[in-house]
Amino acid sequence: MRIKKLAKNLKCFIAKYKLWFVGVIIFLLASYPFIFPFINKIFKLNCGELYTFGLPLEDFLTPWIALWGITCTIFTIIQLDRRISKSDKQFCDSRFSTSVSLLGNENESVRIGGIYNLHFLASEYPDEYLNIVCEIFCAYIRNTTREIKCEKRTSDEIQIIIDLLFKRDCNGKLIFESCKKDLSGSCLHKINANNEADCRNQYILTNVDFSEAVLNEVFFDKAIFTNVCFINAKLNSVNFCEAKLNNVNFEKATLDETCFLSTISNDIKFYYAKLRDCTFREISTKSILSYINFDGATLDKVIFNKAKLSHVAYNGAILNDVDFTSTNLDDIEFYEIKFSDGYFGGAILNNVDFSKSKLHRISFPSAKLNEVKFLKTVLENYSNEEIIKRSLELTSEE
Repeated sequence: MRIKKLAKNLKCFIAKYKLWFVGVIIFLLASYPFIFPFINKIFKLNCGELYTFGLPLEDFLTPWIALWGITCTIFTIIQLDRRISKSDKQFCDSRFSTSVSLLGNENESVRIGGIYNLHFLASEYPDEYLNIVCEIFCAYIRNTTREIKCEKRTSDEIQIIIDLLFKRDCNGKLIFESCKKDLSGSCLHKINANNEADCRNQYILTNVDFSEAVLNEVFFDKAIFTNVCFINAKLNSVNFCEAKLNNVNFEKATLDETCFLSTISNDIKFYYAKLRDCTFREISTKSILSYINFDGATLDKVIFNKAKLSHVAYNGAILNDVDFTSTNLDDIEFYEIKFSDGYFGGAILNNVDFSKSKLHRISFPSAKLNEVKFLKTVLENYSNEEIIKRSLELTSEE
């Protein structure tokens, strides 16, 4: 115990007077050519010119003084840089605190100024401020939009924050792309996130959580979505026209009059979601849907006209008035679904499974069916002769 206590005291003593120790050592080293001759005489060491590395004292002093002059200059520069960094850090911290306080100002223009100040700090000092500014922006959107009704247009500062979070600047830079954005429970009304013709100004939504959010008349035309969550969200008149969606989750979400025109979608989950008056048809280019899961979902008046569907599952789903006109369906599962008023006119069905489903008023005029299964399927108001003509395998329900 005594040894530990002494070691601790010695450590504290050295830490307290470390500058003094460093100063004494530097002084001894710097004055070494002047002190050593006296030590040589006192102790009669008779070292000659060994202490000057074999050089006469006059020849040795010039490079020695130059060496220590350079050392002192470097040390001074380092200390000055530390002071500047410390002063700059204090200034940035002060600016950060001021900017945060501006967000609570009653004047909208003042709040917008605070938003741009925070964005500047995140851009210039990402290591210190990037993630925290992103969290502040998301918290501001959540708290501000929850206090208003979703029928009211979202304020200008919210639109500005959305742009700063998701829109590339004129140089194609998006500083918050790698950050996680939590916008759960927020309410966005008439937000415009349309991509422009210039690809440098694209809206890119990555690592975004819209769980339990409410989106009304939001435009995501040509936007790019990656790893975005809409679980339990409510989407009304939301436009994903020509957007690119990858790993997007709409589980248990409610989608009304939502438009997916000419989208390219991959790995999308609609588990137990409710879709009404939604469209996935093509406009300028074909809608491509790959690895989409509608298991347990309810689709009412949904249009897949001329879309291309691959590896899509509707297992246990309820489909009413769903239009697959001129659609390409490849490796699709309709297992145990309830399907009413469906239309596959001119569609191409390849490896599609309707087993154990209930089909009511389903029409396949001019459709091309290859390896389509109707095992134990109940077909109401449909002609068995037509199915036989198409060489489909039909097993009556036991």
